Amino acid sequence: MKILIIQLARLGDIYMSWPIARAMKRKYPEAEIHFLVRERFASALEGLECVHQVHKLNTPAVFEKLMDSIEDGVECLGTFLDALQAKKFDTVVNLSFSPVSSYFTYYLGQTAKETFGYTRFSDSSFALTDAISAYYFSQVGVEKHNRFHLIDIFASMIGIDLDSDDFAYPVGFTFSSPIKDSYITVQLGASTANKTLTPFIWARVIKNFLSAHMGYKVVLIGSKEEQDLVSEIYAFNSHTDIINLVGKTSISELFPIIKNAALHVGGDSLCVQITNLTKTPCLNLSFESVKFWETGPRTKGSYVLLNIQPSHVESTEIASAIKGLLSKKPLPQLIEAVQNMPAYDLKFNLINDFEWALVKAIYLNEPYPVTEDLVFFKGIEKLNQTNSLIIETLESALDNGVGRFVKILASCDEAFMGVRQISPKVSIYIDWCLAEKIKVAPLTEIEIVESYLKVHNELKLLMRPYLLEDNTQDEVKNHG
Repeated sequence: MKILIIQLARLGDIYMSWPIARAMKRKYPEAEIHFLVRERFASALEGLECVHQVHKLNTPAVFEKLMDSIEDGVECLGTFLDALQAKKFDTVVNLSFSPVSSYFTYYLGQTAKETFGYTRFSDSSFALTDAISAYYFSQVGVEKHNRFHLIDIFASMIGIDLDSDDFAYPVGFTFSSPIKDSYITVQLGASTANKTLTPFIWARVIKNFLSAHMGYKVVLIGSKEEQDLVSEIYAFNSHTDIINLVGKTSISELFPIIKNAALHVGGDSLCVQITNLTKTPCLNLSFESVKFWETGPRTKGSYVLLNIQPSHVESTEIASAIKGLLSKKPLPQLIEAVQNMPAYDLKFNLINDFEWALVKAIYLNEPYPVTEDLVFFKGIEKLNQTNSLIIETLESALDNGVGRFVKILASCDEAFMGVRQISPKVSIYIDWCLAEKIKVAPLTEIEIVESYLKVHNELKLLMRPYLLEDNTQDEVKNHG
């Protein structure tokens, strides 16, 4: 049995794929596990013992040929994919969840017995062929309201169970850190500026922490691109208490450094994902523009400190959070990582709790949440009116012929999407409906209309708790 895992995202995403590969190998011990990754990120698979072969896509070379000639670029990519297809994989798993990666799933999965994740139909249209992919498409992302960790979503899509051994340290990597003092690690940078603090705030955080004289040094880690951030740290702090390793370590050298740290501190980044494999407690600094629910730390003893945005952060609060975790006295405003789904324990309310409860009601058949948001009810009313018009149009198309109703259906869908402007909360319903329609395979026009009609009738039922005449909050809460 041959299994191909497609992960064309960045380093952190590849490390989130490690537990999945190990769980699949545990479930299918005789299987060959192959990975398809971008060449520049292939080093993130070093030490993953269950991998049989890594296939590296040289994206710069492909794009260079595309710039010279579209035909040459397509031929270059085609040659690469043909060689992969010749491996005759039994299972193709796309963990990239990007529209571009869906072409790879389709092409490499044509001879496979099963495929998972984003793919394409035979007419090249985008395809969501499993329920979890549809959920990901409609409810996962920064602007959405999902609270399941991506690793758990990956596992659910494939139908595998995870255990602690799936989050093991890389095989062949040393366990010994070159640093003999007690220390914490801090990554100053992140993939984008909105995921971390400014150098000025970092400098004040470190100064405040070191002034407590807890006996820990601060080890700065990160990529070469983050070296410019270090100078401001030194401008505010003594060099003797800080060890600068930014841009000075390979990934294999980074693992033992993080493993032996008393705590890792940083924004959403590669190092947070490494802590999941080194079992290092982590203080993840997160913001509204980042979904810690989906990509945060999972190790026992890890916490998330949530702020609106980096500019709103108080350096004293972060320093206090670090000192509290090292003293085994976490601050009450921290969000704890737990071994559960969702992977974090909230001891206080967030502003989007209603939206998450609504997602669970739609997808998990949990009770519908109570709300007094009149704007939301107005949005639901408008959505129901538009949905009813679409249902009438689809029914007329079945009775009188599909062709004449194509333009009407297109305008109905535009109005349907426009309801988002009334209340963003109704987007949960709209995105569910859109994903369900994308799941419909290429069929005859009549069959497509019948399938769409089924989706819109189901949407009507899902909205019903908020459409009851003179409904009380108890009626809404107990519906379903």
